[in-house]
Amino acid sequence: MTRFPMRIFETRGIVTICFVLSSILLHSCTAGQGHIVDASPSLDWAPILTSRQIVQVQESFPQFQPELFKPFTDVSNPGLFTPENFSPALFFGKPLPSTVDQTPKGISVQTNGFDNNHGIQLLPATGTYFDRNGTPYTFELGIISRSPQNILEGYMERPLTPNAPTVEIDLRMASVDLVYVEQLMYELRDQFSNALPEIANVDPANCSIVIEPSIFYATNTNYGDSYAGGLTESLGGNRYRLHVLAFYMSASSSPANWADYLVDEGLNCYVLSVGRPDLAH
Repeated sequence: MTRFPMRIFETRGIVTICFVLSSILLHSCTAGQGHIVDASPSLDWAPILTSRQIVQVQESFPQFQPELFKPFTDVSNPGLFTPENFSPALFFGKPLPSTVDQTPKGISVQTNGFDNNHGIQLLPATGTYFDRNGTPYTFELGIISRSPQNILEGYMERPLTPNAPTVEIDLRMASVDLVYVEQLMYELRDQFSNALPEIANVDPANCSIVIEPSIFYATNTNYGDSYAGGLTESLGGNRYRLHVLAFYMSASSSPANWADYLVDEGLNCYVLSVGRPDLAH
């Protein structure tokens, strides 16, 4: 299952499938020899939002930088959204150089400056964003519940366990908290192991984490070359690097943040660690 356009929101005992028609198909990917394209927009690239609209979005995201497009790009054609034509929005601004930090139990996390976000701890519950026609819409951010056990059971084509445990993801979290990262990775291991017991023996420290400023263009993945919100990269020796976006949304895709994507990339790391690449997505 791709991360978008089909997204499953799990609440305790209830599974709701929400179909989202996204202008950019955001995936949770795995990659062996793949990599993330490091590209920067040219000086003549421009936003399609007006200055007034940008200021309005910055009321919710003070460091917001809008999408940029190469001149004469057809912004209604998602097929043209490549690093040669498109630079995605940065809701928390550009990354800052950072060293790799360690959680108390040894999980490596490269926050790229998104561990403080200039003092922003929680985003507002609602705000205004714009589609590519300049039409405003109201977004909502809150707590979503996801069931790692049910997600993995779905990939294994098993019946979903009623009242399976869940993890709660707060989409308002603007700062990456290392203690929370560690807690989430251990909770994911425990809940995934309910569906696949071998996962209980995997050390979460085998999964290092990189927080990316936005969606990113990944090549040579299980979904080909495309923009992604998460990527699991094999480092060899049964170790993996999980790339997850800091935050992203559009008029046609659900808001998502680094914690939300850690659920998906955590699954990839754990199933790959026990020799089940058929369950990675």
